[in-house]
Amino acid sequence: MSLTLKPKAIVEGVSLNPPNGGSSPSLQEGASIRLNLGILTPAGQAYSFPWDDVEVSYQPLNGGVIEGEQKFAVFLKAPQGSGGGEVGVQVSVQALASDHTIKTFTHTLSVPVLATSLPSNDGLTVTGTVANLPSGFLANPAALTAFGGSTGNTPLGNWGTLNPDGSFQLQLPPGQAINREAFSFLPLDDPTCTWTDWPERVNGTVVQIKVDGVGRALVIANNLNFYQPGNTQGFLLYMDRPLTATGTCAWGEVSFNLTSGWNLLLASWGGSGRLLYTGGPFNGSLPTGLQWFIYPDPTGGGSNASVGVVVDLAPPEGAFTNPPPPPPPSEEVTVPSGSPLLLEGWAEDETALASVQLLVNLAQELPLNVNGSSTQLSWNTTWTPPAPGRYYLDLIIKDQGGNSYTQTLVIRAQ
Repeated sequence: MSLTLKPKAIVEGVSLNPPNGGSSPSLQEGASIRLNLGILTPAGQAYSFPWDDVEVSYQPLNGGVIEGEQKFAVFLKAPQGSGGGEVGVQVSVQALASDHTIKTFTHTLSVPVLATSLPSNDGLTVTGTVANLPSGFLANPAALTAFGGSTGNTPLGNWGTLNPDGSFQLQLPPGQAINREAFSFLPLDDPTCTWTDWPERVNGTVVQIKVDGVGRALVIANNLNFYQPGNTQGFLLYMDRPLTATGTCAWGEVSFNLTSGWNLLLASWGGSGRLLYTGGPFNGSLPTGLQWFIYPDPTGGGSNASVGVVVDLAPPEGAFTNPPPPPPPSEEVTVPSGSPLLLEGWAEDETALASVQLLVNLAQELPLNVNGSSTQLSWNTTWTPPAPGRYYLDLIIKDQGGNSYTQTLVIRAQ
């Protein structure tokens, strides 16, 4: 006689997270957002978990509607009339705890719903002079094109002109005129942070300004040595509601006093790898010590040598191109089991890429063939699903500043 024992997974905590664990496109009235259930185990965050070992239930809050749910995720819908407010959900997970007793773990997440109508009168006209534009670099005026969104790739239009003499005019539009697809839900849920003023849930978009035709961006900084202690960078940020936050995190400090409308977010590099994030309302004028530059520096100045974390907010980007992600509502690509599968994709970063990884079920790293430069590359590899089942392929891209981007492709082999 034999007795088969099936061990149960131990749970130490749970959380609800937007896709990719970070910034996610803003929730709008009548739309839904997917929230993934995160499980903390004694070994750390579990990205692959035996869901049969736990009982999970979801409870909508603040008028939110649950459109669909599985143990590992839930779709939360914002009903009509919720714009400018919040909807929420609470997850309860009954599981075996570290003391080998059954306990219930809970987590509540509130999601801000983008206001139905943003202000039509909070635009700004910004004028200035680029500090590092050499004579003759521009033969003619160049358009200033804006981009936003969670990946910085959502086009926002032509917002101004840079003249050959270095002067420019930039028209920051009112909220009503900004592409709503550019707004992102900005959760500040870093578990390493201790808050004395807890941050509100907000929607916003960090705007990047590119100079057409010359491969450069208009940036705010005190100097172009982006990787050096003492450097400060500024970022234009539009918010749909105020945000105040004060806290200390493992990587640095936060002190925000942001308003609805246009703000200037400052990131300062300190000693010992520490960062200080501050910010407040923007009236069109830069704080003392900051200037407008174009980057990369056409005069050859500045530093491109990485000595640590890049003081910037722009994450790298990338995607699978083969097989392409399935069209909604499907979330899986079906392939034959046991047959080689060609995987292809790309990665890029405004400053410099650090690494590109492709993981199967967050365990097996696939070797990649890479072609390109330090800022833009393509990759490919071949992988054979060893048996029927679902496989999660995670493309993980990191840049020299420590920013990262992840895209997950779900493969079902049959």
